[in-house]
Amino acid sequence: MKKIIFMWSLVILLSSCSSNQTYQHKKINNKVSSSQTYPNIHQNNDKFNFDQQPPEKMQENACALLKNYPHWRKVLFEAKRQWKMEPSYILAFLHQESRFNPKALSKSMAYGFAQVKDDSWDWYVLKTGNKIGSRERFDDAVDFISFYAHANVKRNGVALNDVKKQYLAYHEGMGGYERGSYLEKPWLIEVSDKVVRWANMYREQLKRCPI
Repeated sequence: MKKIIFMWSLVILLSSCSSNQTYQHKKINNKVSSSQTYPNIHQNNDKFNFDQQPPEKMQENACALLKNYPHWRKVLFEAKRQWKMEPSYILAFLHQESRFNPKALSKSMAYGFAQVKDDSWDWYVLKTGNKIGSRERFDDAVDFISFYAHANVKRNGVALNDVKKQYLAYHEGMGGYERGSYLEKPWLIEVSDKVVRWANMYREQLKRCPI
């Protein structure tokens, strides 16, 4: 039984969060200490349980998003304070992954705001203890993206707020990124460049409505 659980944990850690990942089975060396603690930005606010996908035009304006979803502002603030994550980075990821749709479901069964597969979510819950979290909640999706980025820093040495490289690892999985699987996918390179452009646009917009 212990052997099965151990092998299952390896599959989880190498799985992609995004919608086009193929699982990789490779032993890793970045074990997380059982005593290590992580920030948890889950909010005790029921509003997160009832978020609806913003209209397409609103998705293009960070200030409009925060005006219409004011509870998102505190989450992005906490992600910046506790995880050191730039809000523009997170918004760009969520736009690319789900267009801010809390119930988005891909063909590969990636689900929620951040398009997280079951195995990756189980791994996140195991490491962070966020057992009450939900992929349909904005706060938990932001927490997952932040957690994953930090894990990628530790494993692959990618700068925390390097949007392009972090997105490639998010899409391909940390193991896939380590092997350079994205180099065989020119279309994915273009998508990562688009995510960078969205992050830059959101960053400029947020100067008018700072978090």
